[in-house]
Amino acid sequence: MPGATGSMENRPYLSVVTVSRNDDHGGNLLGRMGFFVGGLADQCLRHGLECELIVVEWNPPPDRPRLAEALRWPQEGTPCQARVVTVPPEIHARFLHSDRLPLFQMIAKNAGIRRARGQFILATNIDNLFSEELMEHLARRSLVSGKFYRVDRYDVPSDVPADAVPAERLAWCADHAFRVARRNGLYVRTGPGPGAPFKRAALRHPGMVWARMREMAVAESGPAVWRYTRSAALIAVKVGQKLGILRAATPLHTNASGDFTLLARDDWWALRGYPEFQLYSWHIDGVFLYHASRRGLAEVAWEPPLCIYHMEHGEGSGWTPEGHKTLFEGLRRRGVPYLSDADLEAVIRCLRAGPADITFNGSDWGLAGDDLEEIRPH
Repeated sequence: MPGATGSMENRPYLSVVTVSRNDDHGGNLLGRMGFFVGGLADQCLRHGLECELIVVEWNPPPDRPRLAEALRWPQEGTPCQARVVTVPPEIHARFLHSDRLPLFQMIAKNAGIRRARGQFILATNIDNLFSEELMEHLARRSLVSGKFYRVDRYDVPSDVPADAVPAERLAWCADHAFRVARRNGLYVRTGPGPGAPFKRAALRHPGMVWARMREMAVAESGPAVWRYTRSAALIAVKVGQKLGILRAATPLHTNASGDFTLLARDDWWALRGYPEFQLYSWHIDGVFLYHASRRGLAEVAWEPPLCIYHMEHGEGSGWTPEGHKTLFEGLRRRGVPYLSDADLEAVIRCLRAGPADITFNGSDWGLAGDDLEEIRPH
């Protein structure tokens, strides 16, 4: 097994890797994280899923308790065991823009992925809950290498009931989801109540979709069909479906991919983790998926009810349709760079044109040369 750290005997089936720090990012961070940790532990116990939870605590604030002390963790001897790996401020300070960006999410996830012991590794975030159907599916132990697994993300209000047991919280989330990130865009619920349908509100990477549709329409039916389809989006969809090109034109399911990306441990190692760009994390998760695809891994996008629920955070603390201007204006004001949509398209073009064995990181990815402090809280 590549890069084993310590004994790999009796290794868990699944490692769940996430990143955080006790700075109240997005509001009520410890509350959201408590729901995440408690929900995962409860589901692993009920479904008999052997899992390790790795939380990378990046650049912890000196004036606040550490996460190992601030949260309630799974009990020792249960199927879900936690590890808190700390990246101290002196390592954080080595990176560009570290004085303006307190956390490098994807580099932090790589540090956890590098140290994970599970046969399969799920990279996710601390404000997610996994649907019961998703955990039942994982517990069947039917995952295979050579694929990367994705799901849709349902957004729910921040006021998830604190006095409910985990199963009740999941039912509440299913009833109160108001937005969903699917392969081809964001959908919002059209009315109150769980029975109201979702309607698409935004197309995901429209320039990429249009470019791919044009390429295939011209190749199959000539430029005249493309000129016709380009005249209106609704006509384009209808003609695209008729020609059988719309599905092929759709990009990979990168929408909210930072919240759920699941691969075999060997495949994470072969790809050397996420690209370790010293930027804000926007689009880096998407680059990783296109890198995995270029290296020959196949996408498996599970359909609901296999999904995750994302607890909404404060405006500007992450991307939302309502808060994206606040987010990006804040990044520009602080001088923190990020990948734009055009940058992402350029990287994808380079991946498609470049060698199949391309890699972004060196063999020292995931802070391989650093001896990081690790605590096993319980």
